[in-house]
Amino acid sequence: MINQPLQPHREQGRWAPTRRPPGGPLPELVSRSLAMRRVCEQLQQIGPRVRLVLIEGEAGTGKHLLARHIQARHASPGPMVVEEASALLLADDPNNSELRAEPLRAAVRRAGEGVLLIRNIDELAAAPQAQLLRYIRSFETSLSAEKQGVPTSPSQLICTARRPLRAQVLAGAFLPEIYYRLSAVSFALPPLRDRKEDIPALVQMFIDTVSREQQRPLQGLGPGSLPILLATFGRETSASWKASSARRACQARLSGSGPSIW
Repeated sequence: MINQPLQPHREQGRWAPTRRPPGGPLPELVSRSLAMRRVCEQLQQIGPRVRLVLIEGEAGTGKHLLARHIQARHASPGPMVVEEASALLLADDPNNSELRAEPLRAAVRRAGEGVLLIRNIDELAAAPQAQLLRYIRSFETSLSAEKQGVPTSPSQLICTARRPLRAQVLAGAFLPEIYYRLSAVSFALPPLRDRKEDIPALVQMFIDTVSREQQRPLQGLGPGSLPILLATFGRETSASWKASSARRACQARLSGSGPSIW
C-alpha cells in the first residue's frame, strides 16, 4: 500500500512517508518552520481517495515535491505525468478542434491510472481556461463512474499555480468555477524567504544529496557559513529566492571544495 502516514523526524525538521513510493526514494519535506509544519499536518489529512488537488506557491517553493508526496498517499500505483498548462491546453480554434484536444488526450493516456500534474494553470488565457474547466467537469464525472466499478484514467488530477487563484478570480482574470472545484483540497506553499528556519536543514540536505551523487565524503558547512547563507538567501526583500538556487550554489561550491565548504 502506498497510503502510509507521514512520520516526523523532529530532530531534523523533516517529514517523509514510512515507505518509498514506486519509482525510487522520495525526498523529505523540510519542516522546521511553523508554515511548513502546517503544510505537513495538512498533508497527513489527505486520504487515499482524494482525486482533485490544487497546489499554490511561487516558483521554487516545492510544488512538484509536494505533489509527489500527495501521490505517495494515493491508492494508485501508476505514474505521474507532468505537463505545462500552456502546452497542454491550447487556444480554441473551431477549424482545428481535434488537433487542439490531442495534447490533453495524449497526456491522459500516458498517465494511465496514475496522476496527471498540470503546472501553472494561473498563466492560462481565457480560452484554454475554458478547456481546462471542461476537462475538470469530465474528470469529476469519471470519478462518479469509478464508484460504480468503471476504471478511470487518470485516477488523480493535481494542478499547480504560481499566483493565488482566488486573487486572480477577484481580478476577473480566472474562471471562478475552476477555482471553486479545485479549492476543496488545496495547499499554499510559503516562499523560502518566509520560512528561514528551514534554510539550514535544506542546505544540509542539498549537501548530503550532492555528496552522494559525487561520491565524496563531505563534512558540510564551514565555520561562519550559516549566517552568510541566512543573510544572502533569507532576506525579506529577496523575493526571487528559490530552493533550486541554494542547491546550485551547493553544487558549485562542492565541485571545487575540500571536505568542508564555505
